[in-house]
Amino acid sequence: MTLREPGSGIYDKRTENLPKKNVCLTEFTQSFKYFDHVEDQLRVDLTFKPSILAVARKWLQKVRTDIAGFYRATPC
Repeated sequence: MTLREPGSGIYDKRTENLPKKNVCLTEFTQSFKYFDHVEDQLRVDLTFKPSILAVARKWLQKVRTDIAGFYRATPC
């Protein structure tokens, strides 16, 4: 079974009573209503682990420094 969302950010009530079999949800699924019931768990699952966060912050700082240096060195 395949369900297509009617449009971007539009919740499809048909998802509330899906059959107990494989279902393919296509298109946008951008409405918060699809995930509201699992919000707390999603926030836990999608939070970066400290080791990953440290690497990302270090990389971002390097990018910011490089960009700042580029703009200082580039004549207008």
